[in-house]
Amino acid sequence: MCRVLLLLIFIVCPVEALETQILNKGKVLFETDFSGAIKIAKPRFWIKQNTRWKIDDEQLIGIPATLDYQEEKRKIGKGHFGDIPRIGLGKMPRSYVMNFKFQMDDKKGDGKTPMFEFGHHISRIFFGDSGAQMLTDTDNKKTRKLHMEVKGFKVEPFKWYEVLGEVGEEYLFVQIKDEQGNISKFHCYNPKFKTSSNNSFQIASTVQGTLKMDDITFWESKGLKEGWEKLVK
Repeated sequence: MCRVLLLLIFIVCPVEALETQILNKGKVLFETDFSGAIKIAKPRFWIKQNTRWKIDDEQLIGIPATLDYQEEKRKIGKGHFGDIPRIGLGKMPRSYVMNFKFQMDDKKGDGKTPMFEFGHHISRIFFGDSGAQMLTDTDNKKTRKLHMEVKGFKVEPFKWYEVLGEVGEEYLFVQIKDEQGNISKFHCYNPKFKTSSNNSFQIASTVQGTLKMDDITFWESKGLKEGWEKLVK
């Protein structure tokens, strides 16, 4: 009897790595994969609105503030209820490159979230029902501006996304990569940016939801790449 051995060869295409488009990376200023001991507190991490954060399974995991805290805030009636996990990073330089991963659940946002932003209310990526939007000056209705929108973009629940943000004093370039390697790009130029004077980062997820982060790194900027102005508008 003749036996035939079938050899199956699987060709795996590597997922495209995120590379900077407008800024040159300098030295690493901060990095963590949450595999070791790290304190989730100021001045590096800024826990917002008394939400609760811990490291578990080598991930940073956030949940809302206690229901008692939320109820007290609702009685006061000035917002900031603590019902959406949110956390910030401080001590950011005037210009930098930041890489991180995030995952959200299947709950809904509040019309302003889910989102992440560079500079508080300065430049934001908002994930809405119609897609993902790049917004600037988000706290001022008169000067708030929509720069770009990727229609149909949705943050799939319980899926990981990788972000590479290049933050300048007058420009911003953000790439978001999903688990399949699809990359969405957002960019804008705005001489009224205030990221250099409000040098922080913040991310917020869903109402009564859970937010996870992993693999955070940021580098100093070593100046603009040649031809950067062709990529930003």
